[in-house]
Amino acid sequence: MLFLVGVCGPVLLSGCESTPPPPATEQAVALTLDAPKVTVLSTGQAPKMTAAYEDKGENRSTRGVVISKGFQQKTVEAASLDDKAPSSPGGEMEKTRLDLEVDTTDPSSNEEQSRAPATRAVELRLTSEPDTGDSESTNQLSSAKGFRYGWRAQDNGQVSEVQIAAPVEATQEAREHTESLFKIISAYQVVFPTEDIGVGAQWQVETRVALDDAFLQTTTYTVKSMSGDTIELGVQVQQRPTLGALHADNHTLNVLHSTSNITGTVSVNLKTALPTSGSFGGTTRVIYGEDSSPIRIVQDSTTRLEFNSAE
Repeated sequence: MLFLVGVCGPVLLSGCESTPPPPATEQAVALTLDAPKVTVLSTGQAPKMTAAYEDKGENRSTRGVVISKGFQQKTVEAASLDDKAPSSPGGEMEKTRLDLEVDTTDPSSNEEQSRAPATRAVELRLTSEPDTGDSESTNQLSSAKGFRYGWRAQDNGQVSEVQIAAPVEATQEAREHTESLFKIISAYQVVFPTEDIGVGAQWQVETRVALDDAFLQTTTYTVKSMSGDTIELGVQVQQRPTLGALHADNHTLNVLHSTSNITGTVSVNLKTALPTSGSFGGTTRVIYGEDSSPIRIVQDSTTRLEFNSAE
């Protein structure tokens, strides 16, 4: 569940500016998130270590994130329906690159006691316009430069609150497009267990995410390698809608089936908040229908993230 609260002043979104200063942003708005459930399936092989972010006080880093998303809906006869999520998206994909400055600090010491406890305050700042690969659409989003998005979290990566601050001069289109991409990034933040882990360790993180639609998401992480502060993780994601039915034209279409094939690998350096490299993605297929009807409504939602160096 998301709770909307106002944030007076730049509690998380720092006021430190580079030269030249980025565009002025509006007062941040905060969304409080439900705590994820972490279940350890295996702690892996020795040697083991506590995997915790140690990014506070580190120099600001830069990161490039490419987000692709798509949605397709179709009507299918139940007899000819394939209920598995497709291996490749069938619809049009929207691809955008964000170049980000990443900074992690201590949370404010004078914050309200009602806020969830946190040990880290992460800020992402968009250092250039969102790049869609098309000059016209990129220009339409140019006012999003300077957009700030952050979160309060524990050392293991558990996020309790996100904060959003759009540039004062940003258009509505630029705001909505950029905010939706930042929400995807935060929805897939790596969360570690509190137990010591080694190579082969595996755990699941269950969260409620609000993207274009609301999903209950179970992410399974597997440690493929560990070297110093760097951990390579295999990622597998399953999603299912939070709503059990759609209501349209005096009909109630129940969720009959859902499946996902979102997989990939990312490399996490514990000295910075975002993965340093890697990618993952795939499609979630949700099938709606009525027992009395042979017709099914099929919705495919596709997402892909790629992490690399900023350009």
